[in-house]
Amino acid sequence: LAVSEFMVDGRRLFTGVVSDISEFVKAENALREAKVIAERANQAKSDFLANMSHELRTPLNGILGFSEILLEEAAEQGLDVFADDLKKIHFSGTHLLSLINDTLDLSKIEAGRMDLFLETFNVGDLIENIVGTTEPLVKKNNNEIEVFCSENLGEIHADSTRTRQILLNLISNAAKFTKDGRVCLSV
Repeated sequence: LAVSEFMVDGRRLFTGVVSDISEFVKAENALREAKVIAERANQAKSDFLANMSHELRTPLNGILGFSEILLEEAAEQGLDVFADDLKKIHFSGTHLLSLINDTLDLSKIEAGRMDLFLETFNVGDLIENIVGTTEPLVKKNNNEIEVFCSENLGEIHADSTRTRQILLNLISNAAKFTKDGRVCLSV
């Protein structure tokens, strides 16, 4: 409401403009309500992801542990015919665990609860582990993995789990989108 007062021939006159803002207020209230609903849904999604990730990791860790035990027993008993299949089970389980951990990490990032755990670790050991873990995936598309690095890379102070995760994701993606080629890791 905007009102102006003025005098004409000794008479007091008023002019005014009236605006009905009830639709604006309704829309504003609807936006506030939608925001609250979206925030609740996002929180529910994050809670669900965290709970499901935990529920999936527990039995998966059991599968990985048993596959390692069976691999050791097969090696001890000279049952090499089972070793390749057991390695595939273990690799697939490890890959699935990595995907579940990525999902859990995403929900932590969205919730602002991602923590880094800094430690000093040997880069050469990390690279050796990464290459060993990704080699079956690289070979799946008839690729070769090539590693270019000096023998004594030394140590780094970082979050070893996140560093490993980054390298695994990069090599896995390279292997997934390359066929009959080479995946190269240069350090």
